[in-house]
Amino acid sequence: FPRMVADPARVERLHAVMDTNDDGEVNFREFVLGLSKCMAGTLDDKLELLFDLYDKDGSGQMDLAELTVVVAESLTEHSDGIDFALELVGAMDLD
Repeated sequence: FPRMVADPARVERLHAVMDTNDDGEVNFREFVLGLSKCMAGTLDDKLELLFDLYDKDGSGQMDLAELTVVVAESLTEHSDGIDFALELVGAMDLD
C-alpha cells in the first residue's frame, strides 16, 4: 500500500472499488470487506481486487490503455530489484 497512498489517483480508485454500494462513502462493512480481500482473501479475491483497481472505467474489461498501465507499473516496480541484482553480479564478477 505505500506506493498506492503516495498517488492520490490510486487512493481515489481504491475508494471507488471499496465503495460497493456507490454512495460516495466507504462504510465500516465495505472497509472491512476490502481490507479482508487484501490481507486474508484467496488468490482469486486478490486478483479480482487488483483487476478492479486497474479497470478504471469499471467496464469489467481491461482496454489497451489500462493494460499498458499494468505492464508499465510492473516493470517500474521491479526495476529496482533488477538493477540491484545486476549491481551485485557486477561486484562479484572479478575477472
